[in-house]
Amino acid sequence: MERFQQEDTLHDLAAFLRDNTRDILECAEQRFAYPLLDCFHSLEKEFSLGLQLAILDEALQSVTSWELVKDDRTINFQLSYFRSGVYRYINSRADTPQHDISEFEQKEAFHEVIINEGWSWTDVQPD
Repeated sequence: MERFQQEDTLHDLAAFLRDNTRDILECAEQRFAYPLLDCFHSLEKEFSLGLQLAILDEALQSVTSWELVKDDRTINFQLSYFRSGVYRYINSRADTPQHDISEFEQKEAFHEVIINEGWSWTDVQPD
């Protein structure tokens, strides 16, 4: 994460987030349209979307606290937009989707998805 603290790479991160938000939102819509997709899970960590999104979200939470990020409206917007897309995906996987859920409820939804995919929170944040 240290390499993203340079301004140029932060803009690369913003571009990455912008480009991938569409894909995350599309996955969320597919989950709403085809709930049967929840019956299929990857047996490999690197291909488990829920697990990888949880890992990325944890990393992005720390990025939002950097001074360089706080001062850059474009990066701030892209972080916020991406995280809202991720939460839409996580919400699409929840047993009872909700609107306007708190940060704590979002974390619980992540836990639910991780467990339903056969992983544990230690796969997201090793001790």
